[in-house]
Amino acid sequence: MSERDASRIPVLASVGQSIERSEIVTSTDLAARAAREAFDRAPRLADRVDLLTAIAVSFSPILTAPATAVAKQLGLRNTRCEVTTPGGHSPQWAVTRAAAAIAAGELTATLIVGAESTRSMRAGDSDADFLSALGRKEENEATPDPEVGVSTRGMVSEAERAGGLRRAAEVYPLFENALAYAAGRSPAEQRAHLGRVLAPF
Repeated sequence: MSERDASRIPVLASVGQSIERSEIVTSTDLAARAAREAFDRAPRLADRVDLLTAIAVSFSPILTAPATAVAKQLGLRNTRCEVTTPGGHSPQWAVTRAAAAIAAGELTATLIVGAESTRSMRAGDSDADFLSALGRKEENEATPDPEVGVSTRGMVSEAERAGGLRRAAEVYPLFENALAYAAGRSPAEQRAHLGRVLAPF
């Protein structure tokens, strides 16, 4: 068995996070802020990024070229840009694919970003419904980023569609009701139970 090239072992080199509770910002703004924080922790990383993958936003408006917009804010000029399909699986899918590409020598480094600006959306429009933002894209000047990822076709059955069960926020309450019933709790008792479970967070 040949020895693995140490320079091709995938490593999570840096991370960043941004939370905004005052200003009205876009998902792109938040993603760029988090990326800057990651670059501050690993200053030489920015010059090595070959690919910028933006995770598709589900609950706030998204640009047609979110990765390109983030790359522009960060000053990344020679970086390929793409956006994933929406879904909770997309972040892990992007990390796994990037690790495989680095191990194969196809990438040196990649930047994966994702951000939701639901609070800002609601602050800018008090009547905004975060569920209505699912799949809604805002135009920008760039050519749309190419979309990558696993297709979500077939993930929702006709019976689920007929019952109005398209999004996680519509399905999870059914799980909660089933769990409450199995435990012998009323809806009010289940809410109190969940409050105790989630209070430490």
